[in-house]
Parts: sequence; structure tokens; C-alpha cells
Amino acid sequence: IQIGDDKGTVETIGLRSTSIRTRSGNLVTLPNEAVAHGRIENISRRPHIRKEFKIGLVYSTPSDKIEQAVQIIRDILNEQTEMPSGYDPIVNFTSFDDSALTIDCMYWLSTTDYMESREIAQAVNLEILSRFRSQDIEFAFPTMTIVDSETANDKS
Repeated sequence: IQIGDDKGTVETIGLRSTSIRTRSGNLVTLPNEAVAHGRIENISRRPHIRKEFKIGLVYSTPSDKIEQAVQIIRDILNEQTEMPSGYDPIVNFTSFDDSALTIDCMYWLSTTDYMESREIAQAVNLEILSRFRSQDIEFAFPTMTIVDSETANDKS
């Protein structure tokens, strides 16, 4: 469950407090008044897991390669994941960011098991990496251009 910023598995529910074990192993004890009046999100009752990620391509990527990258990601998501009915992956070239042409990706998994969802995400990511490399599609990384003020003044 998640109550406020506290997220974990319920260990005990007592007369005065409820204890939850966080993923990091810490035991958080909340007064039952906070539990009763707080917003409780029962993560274990979700019908599926949604995953989101962004991929940045270098600015020199031609538009046909961008379209190819989008299609590669869509194909991988359709091949590697089992999505709930009615939840198709969403993959689009959406923005011109500071250092990259950005493709936004969202998909859903039929599983509700967190560790299984991470294994699927890893398989998807490795396949994207492999196919992008085989098609010479370059990932962008943050860059910064530094201009020497003396050199800039000489050119003006």
C-alpha cells in the first residue's frame, strides 16, 4: 500500500498503529488516525502495471530514421509484452529537447508482479538497444557547447 509518502507491505495492524515494511527494508509505523484519515492506495489491487520511458535521439537523425525508431519500439513492445485488452502501446516523437529529439513511450503489462515487470522492462530495453545499434540509430546524451568569449569576439 501507499499512504502519503510511505509505500510498502502491511506487516501489522494494531489497536493504535499500523506498520508497513518499505522496499528498502525499513519498518514504518503510522498512527491509525493517520491511516484512517489518509489516502490509501492499494498497489496490490491494481489490474496491470504501466511503464513509461523516454528515448532521446541525436539532432542529426533524419526524419525517416526517427520514424523507423518509433516503429522499432512499437514492434518490440508488441512482441515482448503481454498487454491488457484495450491497452495498446503509445510511442510518438513528441519534442525537441535541449540535447535530443525525444520519443515518449508508454505501455501496460498484464502482470501485477513488480519484479516480473522489471524483468520485462529490461528485456524491452536490451532489445531496443540492440535494434537501434543494428540500424545505426544514435541515442542522444546531454551536451553543452562552451564558447570562449575571446574567440567569439574575434569572429564578430
